[in-house]
Amino acid sequence: MEIIICLLPGMIAAFFHCSLNKNLNMKNILISAACYVLCINLIIRSGLFIIGMRHFSLYEMSGHFKLNWFILGVALAVIIVIAFYNLRRISLKICVDILKRVTPIVILFIITYAIFTPSSLFLENIDEFSIGYISIAPVILCVAAALCVLMLVVALLFTNGQNTKYYIAFIFAFSIGIYIQGNFLNPHFPSLDGTEIDWSLYAAEGIRSAVCWAACLVSCIAAVIIFKQKAEKIMRYVSYFLSAVQLISLVVMVITMRLPENFRYGFSVDGEFTIGNGDNVVVFIIDTLQSSVLEEYLASDDYPAGVLDDFTCYDNAVAGGGAYSDSSAVASYRR
Repeated sequence: MEIIICLLPGMIAAFFHCSLNKNLNMKNILISAACYVLCINLIIRSGLFIIGMRHFSLYEMSGHFKLNWFILGVALAVIIVIAFYNLRRISLKICVDILKRVTPIVILFIITYAIFTPSSLFLENIDEFSIGYISIAPVILCVAAALCVLMLVVALLFTNGQNTKYYIAFIFAFSIGIYIQGNFLNPHFPSLDGTEIDWSLYAAEGIRSAVCWAACLVSCIAAVIIFKQKAEKIMRYVSYFLSAVQLISLVVMVITMRLPENFRYGFSVDGEFTIGNGDNVVVFIIDTLQSSVLEEYLASDDYPAGVLDDFTCYDNAVAGGGAYSDSSAVASYRR
């Protein structure tokens, strides 16, 4: 079974590759199959290595894992065959034309999604961080550059000049959707401090956002189908304008929102076990501990009665490092 999972996607890719190139002799199919099998499994293994799965045996994994491996292999087979077939059909002139048409739209997406959105979130909440914007700016720029290159490569691999307009419309629609969502449609959520939130109260906002996103996608695709080059031209100018607006806004935010000098955030080990002559404040921070688990411990027979009676438990604090629904509560005891 494991051998089939590893070999079959590559064999499927080789068959379609040879079919598209009208070269269905056994020798070419076998050579193509070997190359595709190696390429597909290497990509999957590399991806697993990157996310931390570095030592495992496919034979020992669950059936669900093997099924996902097979599905991903088939998907990669289709993607790689289409990319190779498309590259063989387009010329250098077409590639340059595709890049000229796609680049302004990609830049809008990168600035909106990868630069302005994370930067504005950080700067608007800078009082909650112990570092300045200059510390995270290189990371944001590196991620933005990598994403930009990836999107341009995708355009070259999967468009041929004639269908590039659909790629442009798709990216532009998502860029506009992100811009509208971030500036006008986000509801005012309560403080995410661990208190349970009734998400049903925001159902109307969710429906409104979904309608807006659908309208952006449908209208952009319809525009390039009906108006063709005129629609692309308008999208380019809108991309230039919105990119400039967001960059100017970001520069203003960087200048006006700065981390206060000599301001110290969080706790350190300095004076950790020092006791003063006057009143002392003792703080225990129990990281990645769910407040419900702590409450069960306090109510159990294992807890020595009265030991923490003079302390206050802040059970609605939330630890960082994960999505809100997955974050663990921090129980902070202070006396």
